[in-house]
Amino acid sequence: MQLHFEPITSQNRAAALALQIRKEQTGYIESVEQCLKEADRLRLWHPVGIYDADMLVGFAMYGLFPAIPRGRLWLDRLLIDARFQAMGYGKAALA
Repeated sequence: MQLHFEPITSQNRAAALALQIRKEQTGYIESVEQCLKEADRLRLWHPVGIYDADMLVGFAMYGLFPAIPRGRLWLDRLLIDARFQAMGYGKAALA
């Protein structure tokens, strides 16, 4: 596993939007589309793709809140595409 994170840009946005969760997970996390709209409105959010080598396997979004003394980093969203779930990507991404 060669896990790394890449910012969501115009070059990988469509691929990120194609990520899907399992149907039974609907309602537990916002869609990538909702996350990206929120990040477009509020610059404190930073959406990233989770990659294994050059393969996009998931999505995360974090925020940095500088108004709080010494700042606060917040992991707000994490999802692994349904095709790659139960393969250890979620645990590896959080590590």
